[in-house]
Parts: sequence; structure tokens; C-alpha cells
Amino acid sequence: MRNRREILKILAAVALPASARLECPPGVRPYRADAVILLGSLPIYRRRGVGSGYAVCRRLEGMSGPRWVLGFAGGSWPARAKGLNRLGYYREIVSEEDPALEASYFGFLSVSEENDLAEARGSVEGSRGVAPFSVIEGQLGRAPLCRTARFAAPEGSGWPEWSSLLVGALEAVRSAKVGCREAAGAMPFLHAVREAIRSRTPQYAQWFAYGGYLHRLETSRRPAPHLTDRLGRPADVLLGTVHSGKTGQKSRFTLWLEQDPEAVLPLRIELQPRSFLRLSFEYDPSVIERDLLQQVPFTAEEVGSLS
Repeated sequence: MRNRREILKILAAVALPASARLECPPGVRPYRADAVILLGSLPIYRRRGVGSGYAVCRRLEGMSGPRWVLGFAGGSWPARAKGLNRLGYYREIVSEEDPALEASYFGFLSVSEENDLAEARGSVEGSRGVAPFSVIEGQLGRAPLCRTARFAAPEGSGWPEWSSLLVGALEAVRSAKVGCREAAGAMPFLHAVREAIRSRTPQYAQWFAYGGYLHRLETSRRPAPHLTDRLGRPADVLLGTVHSGKTGQKSRFTLWLEQDPEAVLPLRIELQPRSFLRLSFEYDPSVIERDLLQQVPFTAEEVGSLS
């Protein structure tokens, strides 16, 4: 039997025309999240549509000059993800004239400390009474700083409640003390990725600041004929590696990109946040129908309240 939320979603979808259901704000792209569970290096479980995500790349005009808003937010639908309830939200605002002189970032995510598949199962089956989240906020340029915090929400809070959790995250981090200083002259992470995409060179490298440390982004780009055949348009693959200045560890991601100088938002994002979990986010406008009753992240009103 359907619950009240599901019935409301169906009624809302029927009441709106298709064009209204499938449109994102300008500069925002919706994604469907798919997951692969790994045992060692072998995939033992695959599921399509375990969650959704939204990326933004939007130019804003402001009193202090033009700025870019870059960000990604996404999370799981627990009913489709075997009970796993996770979300992440990250946003940067950078000066168009010189991102190294004026930029800020803000993000929060579910606290996830599972190191293997057994611990992940225990996390789903266990009850902690509350859902913990970590938050970070940083400022680059003339007065570089960063601060971190944690906050708790009622157990079960996750991606469907992202907008109310955003309020709690802002309250927590902005009442926290400054905990570190960012490196002068560095740019934030997503702006470094954007520069790698726009460079269109086979190899690219850039330093970026996050959490009081300098990290290095290295990317390689190549044409992808098999993706071109699948997508029906020219496409490239961008392989990215982040070298952590804090731990020395490497993390990797892959972007599928259109061969269009004006197209920055990927068609597909692949990453492996845990040794046992591989995620992909594929462009899919239909996910908005499922998220219909929640505000799509990175609307103009939301960005204005954060800047």
C-alpha cells in the first residue's frame, strides 16, 4: 500500500505538464545514481536508480562583479539502496575575474566510516538514534580561512530532506570557530576541475585548496569513439586523480564529456568512494519526477541565500 508521500508525488506529477516536470533551472543538470557493490575487485551486485544528483555551473551578476556558482548535490533513495541513507552537498562561488583572489566553498555530507562491506551492512542494520553529518566552509583570497563542524539530525534524515538539513549545516558551521587557514592564491576544487574541462588539453595539472591543505588535481583527456556511438554525439573521457595534501592518498574519478567548448557539465560521473562501492551519476532528466516535491538544488534563490 502506498504511503502519503508517494501518493502526493503521483498526484503532483499528473497535475503538471511534462515540460514542467522535466526542466531544471538554467545551468543545472540532473543525474540518476547507479551503484555497484564490489567484493575485492569483483562486482557482486548492481542496481540502477539508487538515488539522484544535480550539478550546477552558472554565471551570476552581482554588485562585486560576475561570479560562477559550481556545485554538486546527491544522495540515495533508501528504498532503492537496500536501506543505505547517504547524501552530500558541495557548492563553490568564485570570482570570474580572478578565482584565486576571491572564492568560497561550503559543503556537508553524511558521516560514513565503513571500511568494508561487513561494516556497511552493520551500519544499515544498526540504529544510532540520530543521523550524523559533517560540515565544512572555506574562504579563499584576501582573508583565507576554513571552519568545520558536525551536527545531528533525526535518524532517517537523508536526501529527501536535504533542504532542511542544509539549514542545520549552515547553523552548525557558522557558529564554529575558525579552525584552519587556506593557502593564499589557490583556487577551490570544482573550479580546478572546470579549468581542466575547458583546457581541452590531453594532460592538465592544478593545485587547489580544501580544508586547510593544498591538494593536486591531475587529469588526462582522450576521445571516446564507443561513447560517441552510444550517445549519438562526439564525446571525450576525462580521467582525474586527486593527490591529497593531507593524507598523501589518491582518489580517482571519470567524467564523460561532450566535445563542445560551451558544455562543462558532464554527461556521466564515475567514482569509487569506498573500496566496496562504485557509483555513477548519469544525465537523466526523468529523475526530477521522483524528486518533484523537493526543491531542486542550486536554484537562484538558494544560491542567493548562501553567497
